Amino acid sequence: MHLDHAYGHALDLDVYRFPPERVAELLREAGLVEVARLVREADAHENTPQAFVLARRSEPSA
Repeated sequence: MHLDHAYGHALDLDVYRFPPERVAELLREAGLVEVARLVREADAHENTPQAFVLARRSEPSA
């Protein structure tokens, strides 16, 4: 989806919506380790639920 106006500002933003499971899969494929995931319902002004995935680089093998 492309946004021209959001958050009270004119902007030029492409938004991609992926399920959190897909984001976590892409992170794993990139060699990252998921640390935390938060999924919440949409607020009154939002159309879809929101998710946040926190990842870190994996520890090097000793």
